[in-house]
Amino acid sequence: MANVEINLHTLRRVIRMIDELSAELKAIDTGQKPKKEKPVEPAKHTPDIEDILRYYRKIHPTKAKNVKPGHKSWEVIKKRLVDGHSARDCKLAILGNAQEPWWCEKGLHGLTHIFEKDDNFDRFISVAQIKPKKQEDKTKGYTGGSSEFSGGHTDFGD
Repeated sequence: MANVEINLHTLRRVIRMIDELSAELKAIDTGQKPKKEKPVEPAKHTPDIEDILRYYRKIHPTKAKNVKPGHKSWEVIKKRLVDGHSARDCKLAILGNAQEPWWCEKGLHGLTHIFEKDDNFDRFISVAQIKPKKQEDKTKGYTGGSSEFSGGHTDFGD
């Protein structure tokens, strides 16, 4: 006989399914109607989480395509919202992660990288720049020039 390895999560799911089936069969046997599950009402934070995920996908189009309720990434966003952070804070954290040079260099833009650790999340919010300042290019534009190009004029370049 072959050894079969089943992890605990799978075993619990199978037991739950057998238990539900047993309850249905018992209800049919006694002549009662089987209980139907009530539709689950949407969670309080679902619209915010979906909005945050849309923003995340706009910044990182190839990531988080299959994130749905119950997924680890969904849960870390939900945890931030439950903790009292706003959807705007979450979006700023995503933006801050996309702007941080070290995180860009390593390619660490996953939702768990952004939302899981408190210190990372807070740092990303603080460094996020909505309209980053452009670095001045010192090689372009007007400069006073050097003395050899001023032609002896002292007021040139003031």
